[in-house]
Amino acid sequence: MIPLVDQQSRTEADGGTVMTFSVRIPSREKIGGPREAEMAVQQALHKAGGQIMETVLARYDTDGEPIERSGVWYTSKGRQEETYQSVFAPCTVMRHVYQNGEGGKTWCPLEERARIIENATCQFAAIIAAKYSALSGRGTVRDLERSLQRRVSLARVQTVAGHLGEVAVRKEPHWAYAVDTPREQVEAFAMGIDGTCVAICEEGYKQVMAGTIALLDGKGERLETIYVANAPEEGKATFLARMEREVERLKAWDPEAPWQGVCDGAPDLQAWLEKHCDMVTLDFYHVSEYVSAASAAFGEDAAAHQAWLRETLHDLKHGDRAAEKLLRRLRKRLRDPELPAALRGEVEKARHYIETNLDRMDYAALRGAGLLIGSGITEAACKHIVKERVCGSGLALETQGPPVRAFAARAHRKLQPLGTVLVAHRTLRILSIWIATATPSRTPNAIISYIIQRSHPVLIGWIPDAIREHIARKLGVVPTLGDVKARVEIASELPSFIALMEQQIGLNPANFEIFSFAVLRVHLERFACKLYRDTRTAAHDRGVDLSTNFGVVYQIKKLRLETQAKAEEVLAELNMNFDQARFTDGKTAM
Repeated sequence: MIPLVDQQSRTEADGGTVMTFSVRIPSREKIGGPREAEMAVQQALHKAGGQIMETVLARYDTDGEPIERSGVWYTSKGRQEETYQSVFAPCTVMRHVYQNGEGGKTWCPLEERARIIENATCQFAAIIAAKYSALSGRGTVRDLERSLQRRVSLARVQTVAGHLGEVAVRKEPHWAYAVDTPREQVEAFAMGIDGTCVAICEEGYKQVMAGTIALLDGKGERLETIYVANAPEEGKATFLARMEREVERLKAWDPEAPWQGVCDGAPDLQAWLEKHCDMVTLDFYHVSEYVSAASAAFGEDAAAHQAWLRETLHDLKHGDRAAEKLLRRLRKRLRDPELPAALRGEVEKARHYIETNLDRMDYAALRGAGLLIGSGITEAACKHIVKERVCGSGLALETQGPPVRAFAARAHRKLQPLGTVLVAHRTLRILSIWIATATPSRTPNAIISYIIQRSHPVLIGWIPDAIREHIARKLGVVPTLGDVKARVEIASELPSFIALMEQQIGLNPANFEIFSFAVLRVHLERFACKLYRDTRTAAHDRGVDLSTNFGVVYQIKKLRLETQAKAEEVLAELNMNFDQARFTDGKTAM
């Protein structure tokens, strides 16, 4: 144990409070194991934090004076004790509770001013909601105990997160947030919408809609992504209204950038995208599925089918008017009377799909313009925003109904509050749920900047060590080889030198290439190019050899050719190991 042995506080002239804490660290013999010692330190800090939070929360209370609220006067019933759950520990506070002259529901100004949510402080509620958006309820309980040593019941986790979700649902239509990406970097917007299925209590599987809006640079790389999701509903009206709000905000923010829609060809989704986008693209992956199914009708065996498929998909992605060419090939194949009925069906499906979407399949032009050809961003949203969280083992959800509750066999949750918290957490908007009430002008972007400003001393101290660790992991001893003394020390003993070389060559592909090059360059005078080429490199480029970049002319000069016979022998060896183009590019003269 590392207990708090003393705590003192004093009030200063300006009303502030100075609190001093002392801890006792046991002797070496009694300190215990390192993990237990660290946990004891955490417990001591949490105990001190709990006492500090009790003083902090008391600052948000009134002095007991009458308060007018919405035209009604409230008077204090006196101070009453309440326990609030903070990040550190439960905090017991004596605070004023108010009621109007006619009785009825009581009101606590402290809870309103301190943004208390279901008896949890706003920071603790934010932590619970963030964890609950990624983990199950019981997983959140376990994680809080492991990371914060805070034992919280499953019911409290679900209640706090459920309340926060309801707040998020109410505030979401009015959220005003700053786009993180500078406007001058954005060249286009790419939007996609899709649906996925989840289990709903008493209703079976229903479709949950998810949408994404990606901000793209000139090379088609994502700069930022906005996610939208909605619980199952009749007709998708609420979901589409949410998407339209996002579209309107972004078009007002940057009215010049073009909009691209990407979908799988579903008529209702495609029609909505055409209404809001300058162009709509058919997802390349869905096209490839149809083409793959039809490939069995082209070629005599499986190898021929695969070869046809590879060539066709490559042409679709890179070739000019490739979709039209593919459509003609499919039509021609369908005219073959000997085409089996089963294959005819697959070819006909591909023909119909491509013919229907032909004007949305100019993939080569899209790639050249730095736009998307696939809906992977939206497919990933379906997985990470919906499937990953709400389709766990034993989970079923509610779309409407009373507050969340747990049953023995299945966990029932209101889906839309959970989804809204999850989306808000992914886009950092969850930070605005409390801030907006007190300071509407402070966007999540400003809050993140504030956090970074407060934490930059820690980051500055951490970054150099992190860089050194990364370099050591990626390059081993390579950074030290610029020092002559280090090289001499490494080469002083042959066994340790060889062991080091073997270890470094096997460290990663980059080191394999660096050390192989060094060995060949320094220790092998004859035909280093040939040997290096024959051994092949383990780098990611799959063996592209660097021989003509460093060796041919140098190696021949080092041989000191003195006779015609020796020169012819070398020439024959080179001709055997290098084709004529390489031989010419190497500028070798005999």
